[in-house]
Amino acid sequence: MFKQFSIEGRIAAISLLAVIVGVSIPVILLRFDIDTHLAWSGGLLLAMPTVLLLLRLVTGPLNHTLTALESGLLNFRDGDFSISLATKRSDQLGQLTQLYNEVGEILRRERAHIYQRELLLDTVIQSSPQSLLLVDQGDHIIYANSSSRHLLNNGKPIQGLTLERLLPSCPQELAEAIEKGEDGLFSYSDGDNPQTLHIGNSTFVLNAQRHRLIVIREMTRELTRAEVQVWKKSFA
Repeated sequence: MFKQFSIEGRIAAISLLAVIVGVSIPVILLRFDIDTHLAWSGGLLLAMPTVLLLLRLVTGPLNHTLTALESGLLNFRDGDFSISLATKRSDQLGQLTQLYNEVGEILRRERAHIYQRELLLDTVIQSSPQSLLLVDQGDHIIYANSSSRHLLNNGKPIQGLTLERLLPSCPQELAEAIEKGEDGLFSYSDGDNPQTLHIGNSTFVLNAQRHRLIVIREMTRELTRAEVQVWKKSFA
């Protein structure tokens, strides 16, 4: 029954009980012809531990719940939403704990949803025939798909490398085009096979840092197909 009251109501009830104890005991002692000062001193001495004991019943669960909430919020700050708190109370502390658990469940679902979308996006990007490089403002490659690894480094991982370290292993024309940071078509010879590529650059701010997205698209097949169509039309 006591747990159904608010925290303010409990403290008020304890204060009222302390007053009743502090007044009742001296009145009872005075009936036995005990000295007035001694009776009131005894009443106060008995009232103080009574108040402290009853306050302990209120502050103990409050401190325990606040400590648990603090630990849970620290986990939220660190990106861990897996912790749930036991909700055995029906008072304000129980409602606060229930609200914490509901927020944690929402954050867990959001994280799972974002992870699934990121996984799908990464699968699409990795299977793209276009080569994609994401470079930070220190020219470190922080993301690269499968096509870019095969085009620039014979299929070997390039994430974490700098452009300065990567470009010497690329064809000279390709390295120069990436280093210039300009958009357009360029050609180079891959053995006996001439290759025509289109390079596109875009910059944006991510986490307060400038990033550069490099997209390289193979144009050889498209140009060859267009040339064939022009040749067919000329003899039609």
